[in-house]
Amino acid sequence: MAKEENLELEFKEMKFDGFIPGLQSNQVDIASSILIREERKEVVDFTDIFLESGLVLAVANDSSIQSFEDLKGKTIVATQGSTTYEEAKKLAEQYGGQAKPLKETDALYLDVENGNADALVLNSPTVDYRLAVDGDNVKFRIVGEHMTVDEHAFAVKKGNKELADKINDGLKKVQENGEYDKIHEKWFGK
Repeated sequence: MAKEENLELEFKEMKFDGFIPGLQSNQVDIASSILIREERKEVVDFTDIFLESGLVLAVANDSSIQSFEDLKGKTIVATQGSTTYEEAKKLAEQYGGQAKPLKETDALYLDVENGNADALVLNSPTVDYRLAVDGDNVKFRIVGEHMTVDEHAFAVKKGNKELADKINDGLKKVQENGEYDKIHEKWFGK
């Protein structure tokens, strides 16, 4: 998309809970793959949707958890400051478990692998990517159906219509020329 729009990119790694403050303080111009939420629309502008997904519950392959009902007394980890943590809290409350926030996505997987947590909540593209990368050595499985229907977009500073329009134009071009489908298949296998 950047190539199509002649935009020069510099990637900056941030913790998720720093995305919106980073946009507001001009530390970054674009935040990638943020779920569109009404409260977020009040403080940032979103581009067109580039991916639809949902949140999923994942467990270790050998876990006894087969359904949400099996979460009683179990610990569910999710990313601090994200919609995944809000959903983990809902699951914990509904099924008698406990939600635990962690700052890093990789820490979620490690917490489950090490037995410090029983399940994790993440968006389906992140879990699909992990399952695709692990291949024959896959250590996790998804339990149940998607818990939410989510729309992913890029976020820009409130009022930066020019940049949002460039991103939207670039997105449209890569969708039309087939590049989007190639990228999606490479990273998510679907």
